[in-house]
Amino acid sequence: MNQLIETSGPICSRMADQSVNLGDLFVALSKAQGEMHAPVKDVWEACRKPLANHSLCISQWPIEGGDGTIAIYTLLGHESGQWIEFGPLSIPMANQLLTN
Repeated sequence: MNQLIETSGPICSRMADQSVNLGDLFVALSKAQGEMHAPVKDVWEACRKPLANHSLCISQWPIEGGDGTIAIYTLLGHESGQWIEFGPLSIPMANQLLTN
């Protein structure tokens, strides 16, 4: 398995794009967040079921950010068709790739 090493903190160049309406998405997200309680290392596992229970999905994809960075976009979607796209979150990469 290949693993990139992060060399410094993230930088976000813009907030988000979104669907025209967000009401259903925010209601569902607030309900899901009310069910999430976990230490940081267990966050994703704690989030899966509440997100699904409230018809929410998260999708992330990386792109080459240039200047030695990788940029990650995140999309939060709801069954209503409402969505918010966050990113890019640019993370500097080390000069080497580790192979486990």
